[in-house]
Amino acid sequence: MTTVSLLALPCALLALSLPLPARADVGLPPAMSRDAANATLPAARNNLGLVPGAASGIMPSSITIAGSPTGYAIGEVVTLTCAGCTFTTNPVVVVSAVSAGVPTAMQLRVPGALTQAPSASLTFTQSSSTAAGTGLQVTAALGVIAADISVASLNTAGSANGNMILGAETPLSTLYGAENTFIGDRAGGHFDTSSTANTAVGHNAGGVAGAGTVVGSFNTFVGDDAGRNIAGTPSSNTGIGTNALRVVAANNNTALGSGTGIAVSSGTNNALLGRNAAAVLATGAKNTVVGDSVASTALVGGGSNILIGYDSNVDTPGANTTDMLQIQRSIAGTLTNAASNNNPSICAVGMPCVLGVLRGANFNVTTDQSIAIRPLTSSNVGFIAGATKYIVTDIYVMNCSASLTTAKGGFYTGASKTGTIIGATTTAFTNCTGATTMQRLSGLTNEDTNTFTAATLNLSLTTAQGVAATGDVYIMGYPIN
Repeated sequence: MTTVSLLALPCALLALSLPLPARADVGLPPAMSRDAANATLPAARNNLGLVPGAASGIMPSSITIAGSPTGYAIGEVVTLTCAGCTFTTNPVVVVSAVSAGVPTAMQLRVPGALTQAPSASLTFTQSSSTAAGTGLQVTAALGVIAADISVASLNTAGSANGNMILGAETPLSTLYGAENTFIGDRAGGHFDTSSTANTAVGHNAGGVAGAGTVVGSFNTFVGDDAGRNIAGTPSSNTGIGTNALRVVAANNNTALGSGTGIAVSSGTNNALLGRNAAAVLATGAKNTVVGDSVASTALVGGGSNILIGYDSNVDTPGANTTDMLQIQRSIAGTLTNAASNNNPSICAVGMPCVLGVLRGANFNVTTDQSIAIRPLTSSNVGFIAGATKYIVTDIYVMNCSASLTTAKGGFYTGASKTGTIIGATTTAFTNCTGATTMQRLSGLTNEDTNTFTAATLNLSLTTAQGVAATGDVYIMGYPIN
């Protein structure tokens, strides 16, 4: 058996003596099911942790409280320093028990990274604190940070198996969850206690910059600062790209691209693809956003939208818009998955569709009743930026509450019976006699000879029905340009 020793690498922390196996020694590893088999692994071989550089840090088992500390409270976070030391990162401890303001127990939160120290055993003094305590000193021994990460900090509760750690200040000393993979400086540093099966790759991916720590599982963050400020109990999120899902605090979000879903917090079940896609989305759920900078300026809390395109012009008309379809300003409309959505419509340039709907039109008044032409109304979910005008082919009146035997009137492009009229002042609706009949109006005056640019048509009767009567009006046609 041949032995190779690797000792001369400038950044080596450990001297590795690796036996090179003979061919007869090589074989397949034993079959192992997830969790159950891993739980049987001995503690000495269940986790791997390495850190870069030649830095050392405090060993958790070596801490002793010293000095004349007073005024401390449980949970107080104390940053340490020492004379003659050079730090990449200062050690941090948390007071976990006190007696009359004097700490009796503490927990090592950050072992620190020292590149120069006067000795291997040091007295550390308080540099700063999050509360009012003063006078704390800590005696401790230094050791290779990798040893702290690979064994002590991952076995706090005795159940940490299958973890892979590669990076400085990773993970929290209180993490005892299993099957986590953290690669990069501070990667995964925000996951605490039972967090399980998380993957964080990149500087601060799933990192330590947010307020407090989180308990979450089955998350994947890949990229510099991806999931950096995660909060709450996030689970089953996937953020790939710089700053992807940076502040997520909910579940089941997928974001792929630099800055994609950067503001998603309590929103759930969103699928986001493209650089800066859904850049201001925070609380909305079940949105599908595809394309560079799509939905990057308006959509914040709306849900169940499908937005596809290649620039920021593809967005919702409002922050809380729901059930909208928009494909690069050429195809737009409302979706039918919401019970409150009683006007479903999909439209595109050159496609026959419902241009506008007026539910419950009053056929017993002679004042204007406006009908928004969706493709030309920028505040409407059916807005199509590529459409500049439209053709009206048919107008339907249906679902009448009473037989329209008397009501007559037309549709105007202007208010108060001005502009171009579609139909005539004497156009009748007599075929609409109830909920199962309708009046189809086609071949009306100006309907077959004009195109229209008015974003609103007004139903304005000349003769009212004389009794209460309502009906639904559909304007059918083609948006064009």
